[in-house]
Formats: sequence, structure tokens, C-alpha cells
Amino acid sequence: MKKTLITLSVISMIAIVILVIYLVIKNKNNAGSSILGGSTTIGESSSEFPLRYSLFTKSTKVAELQAKLNKKLEECVEPNYPKDNSGVYIKSLKEDGYFGDKTLAVVKYFCDGNEEVTEEMFNTL
Repeated sequence: MKKTLITLSVISMIAIVILVIYLVIKNKNNAGSSILGGSTTIGESSSEFPLRYSLFTKSTKVAELQAKLNKKLEECVEPNYPKDNSGVYIKSLKEDGYFGDKTLAVVKYFCDGNEEVTEEMFNTL
């Protein structure tokens, strides 16, 4: 019984350490976001760049990016729209600040296949 309790305690501590390391690394990769990956709106600093795929981080810069991409989409004529993973044309994006699958598809379409948006790319859109 005592041996089982010690084993469970050690496994629990290892799991907690791994979780903390994961959250710290994730937070570094999503500069300015909540350590728990919540929908924290982050500031306007250039440290937000590059903007990249992240379903759990809400950003005002991503919402601005989506607005810029929507203006570009308005200029498109079928069949010159980007397509989502199901092959359906994307004619507009929700300007919700989340860099999801559709935003990624539109970024790839307008940014020469890039999956991230640098500050320079953002400013030229």
C-alpha cells in the first residue's frame, strides 16, 4: 500500500512538472497570450508577430488581419477564392481574432503559401 502511494505521488509530480513545462513553452510561442491558452486580448506591440495558427488565443491583431483579408476577398471572383479543408470557397472570414483553419487557408492563398504573417506582410496587405 505504501509503495503504491509513493509511486502514485512520484507519477503525479512528474505529470505536474511536464504540464508546467508545456504551458511555459506554449506561452513563449504565443507571446502575450494567457498561460492557460485562454481568450486574452493581447496588446498592440510588434512582439505579436508573426501571427500564426492558434485556436485558443484571441488577438486584436488577428482580428485586424481578418478585416484586411476580407477586403482582399471582396476583390475575388469565383473561382479565384481560397478553399477550406473541405474544398469549399471561402468568401469571407469571421473577424473574431482567432487564427483558425479558414484564416490559415486565406493567409496561405494571399501570402504565397506562408503559414505565418510577419509584421511586414501585415502592413502590406
